[in-house]
Amino acid sequence: MHTFVIADSRNWIALAAFFITAITVGQLSARARTRAEEAERGRREIERLYEQLREAFEQASHAEALRQSEALKSALLDAVTHDIRTPLTSIKASVYDAAR
Repeated sequence: MHTFVIADSRNWIALAAFFITAITVGQLSARARTRAEEAERGRREIERLYEQLREAFEQASHAEALRQSEALKSALLDAVTHDIRTPLTSIKASVYDAAR
């Protein structure tokens, strides 16, 4: 059978100091571990949000490129139809004058 004996009363103070230190270090260690886990979760959340932002930016860039492409196509179509309408109007006028 094992028994725990402290002969000197000063050793009780040292034992109490060791227990208090052990409990304090254990609590601080648990807090540090909890904060590290929270920081890791925060880091993952930031990465997820960054990816969503990047995807949204790419979609917006693609939408803007499509809008510009449509505007360019419309301007080109307007220019071509104008260039074709002018000679057609002249031809129609000439045919009308010749028919009179």
